[in-house]
Amino acid sequence: MVGSLSKIRTWTPKDTDTLAKIELLLLERISLAGIARVMGVSQSWLQNYVNHLYGAIELKATVIPKEIGKHTVQMDELWYESRRQRE
Repeated sequence: MVGSLSKIRTWTPKDTDTLAKIELLLLERISLAGIARVMGVSQSWLQNYVNHLYGAIELKATVIPKEIGKHTVQMDELWYESRRQRE
């Protein structure tokens, strides 16, 4: 039992190289399980890190108003509407 205690991992901060690689892998849309396995981090740590990253992103949409004008209908929409009204 004493020998198994020496195998307990101690916490060490992740170096910036590891964090940069994780962020690149996130851009590639690789699953979190795959990233955790390849980078040697726990899935719970990775999930918390991703939550922290996305929590720091400001969610703001820029809306560009359009001019009010004539409404145009594409032909496939017109065909669908005329067919739907006949039924």
